Amino acid sequence: MATHLTSALKAALTLLASQGQLRDPSVPAPLSSVATESAVAAAAPSADPFKPTLEIGPPPYANVQGAPCVVPFGSHEFAFSYGTPWTTTFAAPTQCGPEYSVLYLKWSAACPLGIQFDRIAAVWVNGVELLRTSTEEPDRKAGVTWELAKDVSAYYDVVKRGGNVVVALDNVIEGRYNSSFTITLSAEFYKPKTGAAASVFKRAETKPDVVLPVSKSDTTYGWFTVEPSSAGQNYKLVTLPRNTEELYLEVFLSHHQCDEFYYSNPPDAYAKPLGWCGGGPFREVQVLVDDELVGVVWPFPLLFTGGLNPYLWRPVVAIGAFDAPTYVLNLTPFLGQFLDGQAHNVSFFVDYGVDFWPIDGNLLAYTDKHGGATKAQVLEKRIERRVVPTQSSEIVGLDANFTLQASRSFYVKSSVTTSKGTREYTISQKLEYSNRQEYRENGELGLFEGHTKVTTTQTVSSFFGLINNVVTHVEDYPIYGRSYYKPRADGSYILDADLQNAFSRSLSIKASPLELLFPTGLRFNYEPKAVSIALNGTAFVDSLVGGNGSTQATYHSRSPTSGCFSRQVSATAGVLTKDVSDTKCGSTLRSTELLETM
Repeated sequence: MATHLTSALKAALTLLASQGQLRDPSVPAPLSSVATESAVAAAAPSADPFKPTLEIGPPPYANVQGAPCVVPFGSHEFAFSYGTPWTTTFAAPTQCGPEYSVLYLKWSAACPLGIQFDRIAAVWVNGVELLRTSTEEPDRKAGVTWELAKDVSAYYDVVKRGGNVVVALDNVIEGRYNSSFTITLSAEFYKPKTGAAASVFKRAETKPDVVLPVSKSDTTYGWFTVEPSSAGQNYKLVTLPRNTEELYLEVFLSHHQCDEFYYSNPPDAYAKPLGWCGGGPFREVQVLVDDELVGVVWPFPLLFTGGLNPYLWRPVVAIGAFDAPTYVLNLTPFLGQFLDGQAHNVSFFVDYGVDFWPIDGNLLAYTDKHGGATKAQVLEKRIERRVVPTQSSEIVGLDANFTLQASRSFYVKSSVTTSKGTREYTISQKLEYSNRQEYRENGELGLFEGHTKVTTTQTVSSFFGLINNVVTHVEDYPIYGRSYYKPRADGSYILDADLQNAFSRSLSIKASPLELLFPTGLRFNYEPKAVSIALNGTAFVDSLVGGNGSTQATYHSRSPTSGCFSRQVSATAGVLTKDVSDTKCGSTLRSTELLETM
């Protein structure tokens, strides 16, 4: 289905650029009236040459106060920029005092009217990736603008020392693709909001003491091009301080080309004769240290602004299109592999991958300021190197049904001895994935449904198990899509699409009351919080007359420390028709729901 979808969205993109959207996607109009409306729209230029677009998400700057201390990185126009990232330098912002301890990365973008694909982009500072994003698509009636403010306070020290900035945005200007992207980038230092609710237990500072990029370069593209042909090449040698007491890896990733819609890829036996993208719908991102598996990511299925049908994403883009989710892996149980003072190989691999995954990461190390060399050893480990999914197929001509189930258990227990004493770290993880695909009407109608759920429980204990901190993180990513692509003999076509997907993450903490007297770690900034984002949309294109779309999205979050926030947005025919938000909690929020003492 991936090649099928790619062909369809390329055709729809061209139409989108030339004709614009219709007024009411919920009521199919007679062809004559649609054609007249489309012609009028094409003839009348937009009153505003730029239209704002948005991704639903949390409110920026909710944790800060006052005016920021701004460090401009500059602006750059990405015209024909394929293979040529923008690089610049900046001086250490000494004017931003230590009281400005919260750091935001501000991304502002504009693309003039014209024709252009969505493009993947990323930002690195001193080789450390801070943002993975993509672009909106313009049309011939109006350009697009959007903004993103991302809290990157974990990388405060990386930015505070000054250095170099690299922004990758591979754009192409040729033939009918004629729009460029202008990006303005800055760092914003803020004072934290005071009077926020305190945690049940007091934790140490949450910024890492050392940040080590696991990236390809600090002067050009930082990501590794992870694909079958590059296996064994996607690594970096890193050396950790010998007094490291906690270690985490934040992974940045996205999926492209024949893996852009991997969750809708059929098995090779069905795909290859049709020239479609295959490999099945399951992918696992693996992190290895000296060729030993230490962590896995079962990723959220991204959709970019040309995905499935471009009319879905006007002006509300898909979940993660502007701010792709990242994945934090706790590598503390594997500290014993790093503490000999030698360089060690940290690498990335995509199991069952068939195409391009740009991946890199940042190691976040917390050091024992009062100790010498940390001692660590693995006590127990149950980790399979590879997952083998269970699959079934039923094929009759070009009509087919496919199902796939995959699961994995991940368990490791280690002891870590520092100046604070000996602690035991245990990580227990359960990962589950299911996928179903149907192809009907000789393959012209395709349906896919996938569901990823990951439950991770981390326990830190000391004093013979009398003191425990338990962090439970649940990720839930369902997705459903339908695409009907009907080509006609004259070269015209119909493209009809529906999509429903959701992104849910919740993190809860159970802390021992003795934590106040005998700290057991948890220096990483684990925030008890539940976040749920849901989106659904429908879009229709007839290449002879035009197209239209409708999208609805909701965001909900709740936390015992920062309260609740909700937002609902709706768009019809490229116009935002609803945008409401609230800070009230739907029901009484008890502190014991996400944060409690045992």
